[in-house]
Amino acid sequence: MPMLNGQAEVKGKIDLRVRDKRDGTHLVRDWKTTAQAGTFTKWAHMNPQLLTYQTLDFINTPEERRIAGSQVVLLRKVKRGTRAKPPFYEMVDIRHNVFTLRSFWSRLQGTLTDMLSVHKALEDGADPRQVVYPTPTRDCSWICPFFTVCPMFDDGSGAEDLIAANFAVGDPYGYYNETQAEV
Repeated sequence: MPMLNGQAEVKGKIDLRVRDKRDGTHLVRDWKTTAQAGTFTKWAHMNPQLLTYQTLDFINTPEERRIAGSQVVLLRKVKRGTRAKPPFYEMVDIRHNVFTLRSFWSRLQGTLTDMLSVHKALEDGADPRQVVYPTPTRDCSWICPFFTVCPMFDDGSGAEDLIAANFAVGDPYGYYNETQAEV
């Protein structure tokens, strides 16, 4: 969906569209892995991925087919040996009303405006350390593929050479070009 007068485009690709037999509502079903049950559940109602899916659907889908929220299947990352304790999966329903979607719409516009501002600053030659500065946390060591590269930008090492040697350039939008069957 084009936003901000066509300056940005928001895309989303759902895993599966389902219909709840209990109340007839349409939902998005998504699968996620988790280390332990309950961690995702605590913040699922604020998950921007699910809010984006529902916002895009609200704008682009006829009212009778609009999704009312998401149904997330959480798969626990655990070896299922004799000591493993179930449950090994959990199903979480997340519903958002029109007020939540309106609020997210405002936040989304703010986020996109910030992103466009940073993009323009970089194209105008701004120092990346001033406009896309790192915000390291203790999670960097396990979640970020650039963990070893980040400090190299500060100490004069060949960060660009390391990136060129170890990472491939790809199409970030390629995922959205795959065909999707509707169930």
